[in-house]
Amino acid sequence: MKHASIVVCGICSLLLLSVNIESGSTGPAAELPTYFKPIVGTQAPSAAEVGTKNVLQLNTTMFELYGDAAQIFKKNILAEHPVILGLFSGEGGRFILYRPGMLPLEAPPVPIDYQLLKSVGHSTLFHI
Repeated sequence: MKHASIVVCGICSLLLLSVNIESGSTGPAAELPTYFKPIVGTQAPSAAEVGTKNVLQLNTTMFELYGDAAQIFKKNILAEHPVILGLFSGEGGRFILYRPGMLPLEAPPVPIDYQLLKSVGHSTLFHI
């Protein structure tokens, strides 16, 4: 059991060293012993790779900001205005009415006749 804990500690140390190197840390962990270099690999990324990662991170961060802003707008709009949300599907979809200060109200599902007529209506598109 002692041997296993030593191996686990060694692996954790090795992973920590590789994380410090990849993140550009310049602390004492940046200098690896020579016997670790073939295992960890200390190849520095090119300027193009760093630039690409930065631009992709900008895109990810902007989507997070857009998501946060959307939640604020949603809250503000729903607090002042009624909104009907239509979620369309082959079964006729769902329609939900959001009213300020009230619980959402969902319309009943469409009858099976609607679904059948809709399907028949689509079948004529293939005979043109």
